[in-house]
Amino acid sequence: LKIIGFANHDYLAHGVTTAQSGATPQVLVKVLSWLSKLQLIPLRLVVYPMEDNGRGWVEGRYDYAQDSHEKFHIGAVKLFVDGSIQAYSGLLKAPYFEPQTPEDPNHRGHERVDLKTLKAQVLFFHKAGKQLAIHANGDQAIENVIAAVAYAQQVYYRSDPRHILIHAQMLSPAQMERMHHLGLTPSFFNSHVYYWGDRHRDRFLGPTRAARLNPLNDAAQSGHRFTLHTDTPVVPMDPMMMIWSATERLTRSGKVLGAHQRIDRLRALQAITRDAAWQAFLEQELGSLEKGKRADFVVLSGSLLTAKDVRNIKVLKTFIDGKAVYTHPSF
Repeated sequence: LKIIGFANHDYLAHGVTTAQSGATPQVLVKVLSWLSKLQLIPLRLVVYPMEDNGRGWVEGRYDYAQDSHEKFHIGAVKLFVDGSIQAYSGLLKAPYFEPQTPEDPNHRGHERVDLKTLKAQVLFFHKAGKQLAIHANGDQAIENVIAAVAYAQQVYYRSDPRHILIHAQMLSPAQMERMHHLGLTPSFFNSHVYYWGDRHRDRFLGPTRAARLNPLNDAAQSGHRFTLHTDTPVVPMDPMMMIWSATERLTRSGKVLGAHQRIDRLRALQAITRDAAWQAFLEQELGSLEKGKRADFVVLSGSLLTAKDVRNIKVLKTFIDGKAVYTHPSF
């Protein structure tokens, strides 16, 4: 309970009103559901069941209806295609800029699941009407995801599946165009530009590929609705940092990495509010302050659109359903 209390405070103090558990084993689904029902977690939760749990859901072995309630939603089923670029396990089309070992100069990462198996997994859940959240960092992993979703749509077409490409760090313009016709939407781990950008440029990807890491402007210009995420605890939960990184694209060393992929603050804010609700099929009740929607909002110490540095903006109050659930000590 101490850990839950710390997490509650951390998220609410950063203005988060709805959180996602991005790869949730069955036992954790139950625990989080009960903690939410007992009001020990004031935030809204959207949990992503793991593939095995999702299969049990489709086959009737798990009844998630008894876990769900107004503040606890079962979201997309989580699949994994590759690992991470900084661990040399993201699946790339071309070899890493600097090989992990001299003995393997052509290393391109690791395929966690082969394309044939991935196609079968995606089709199974797609036909069952489930949403999928598919982890893919490298451009070859992304290519495999697109191929699998295209296959599923060819076999069993759905007009609005909203399958999510998680991380999508090396997404290309051509891949974005194909995603439009498949109901596949990206969620970018854009804080990577700050935390690992220097190493991506100098070691993992090289200057050219690293400049397009998390191509937010390409996605915006192509008309995609997309979201930003932190993958906490991989990096701290800090929405202001997400907005700052999306608009500045500065690395830890203070170097700009791909200025052409910057977006403005309003677009970044949309990605963590309105489009985040849309991506989770919750746009009718969350994501913006409108009549008929939930009164989830924050009071800030300054304007996100005009402040010199959004990282200096503090959350003074956080409201969920119109009730203050966090107040800054100075407010």
